[in-house]
Amino acid sequence: MIMGASHPLRRGQHLPGRHGDAHGDSAGTPWAGRTLTDSPFAGDDGAVASAVAALLDAARATGEPVDVAALVAALPGARLFVPVTAISAGADEATGGDLGADMAIPTLRSPDGRDALPVFTSVTALTAWSAEARPVPVEARRAAVSAVQEGQQLLVLDPGVDGPAGSVVVPRPALWALAKGEVWTPSPRDPEVAAAVARLGDGLGGVVGVTAEAGPGAAAGRELRVVVELAAGAREHAGWARDSVAQRLGQHELLAERVDSVELVVRELPRAVLVVRPNPGGLLRRWCAWGEGTTPGRPHHPTTFHRSEAAARAAAARWCEGDGGHERPPGSPRCRWCGAES
Repeated sequence: MIMGASHPLRRGQHLPGRHGDAHGDSAGTPWAGRTLTDSPFAGDDGAVASAVAALLDAARATGEPVDVAALVAALPGARLFVPVTAISAGADEATGGDLGADMAIPTLRSPDGRDALPVFTSVTALTAWSAEARPVPVEARRAAVSAVQEGQQLLVLDPGVDGPAGSVVVPRPALWALAKGEVWTPSPRDPEVAAAVARLGDGLGGVVGVTAEAGPGAAAGRELRVVVELAAGAREHAGWARDSVAQRLGQHELLAERVDSVELVVRELPRAVLVVRPNPGGLLRRWCAWGEGTTPGRPHHPTTFHRSEAAARAAAARWCEGDGGHERPPGSPRCRWCGAES
């Protein structure tokens, strides 16, 4: 299991255990004038909803973890089961008599201390987790709304179920999107997140760039990996660069909303990055080129000024060849170090 159940029950949605009388319900609300509608789950056989079942079956067949984004997309309108358990309401102070039982929804606790709502895709999965819990059918969106209202930050789908289709963690941004009826995009695939992360290093000396990539996942508490790329030879600035980016990351409103958990990594580049930029204010030499960092064993490339962009890029390309040659990432026509096209 990824999450651990908290026992005894710490909090939850408490439902009255007594059923009222002929005049009203247990909250004292009169029955008169109220219309009782049929349950939307009448005749439910307790099996996994078909759209969800297809995703879980695919994960079991391949042995790969469930695609959480596809799962969240399949949840709106799907029926889930919430476990409801009985807890003692205590004794009457005056008579000492038993006050019966209240009903509560258990809360799970994540390894990083956040509360999570356990939900199940089937009666079988729920009763295997707890034989004492009563399975209550509920639409997935209503379960998400309830979790948000209770201050829970995660959903855990089928906790206790082994294999790639069990204990699926739905992260906070996905939970909020589900509750609001919105489409959720995982942060490693969100172009607005990538653009915001790229700006975190602006103006930081020694930082060549900041990039976003997929982390180990929400279950590991590191949904997004933010990589701070240091210029070659700037290793002494690693701690300062990490702290500066972390501070900006924590203060960024969009990232706080859309990213559930972050792994922050600092990497020193092995070579100088050769930069070509316009030269503001230059009359004849309107372009410049320079090296960000210093390639080990090679001289530092100072800023040079050129009459044209082509001349500046040619100078950078010559430096790149002397530093070890061009390298092009898979799928890109441009050199990683100088930007020259093949």
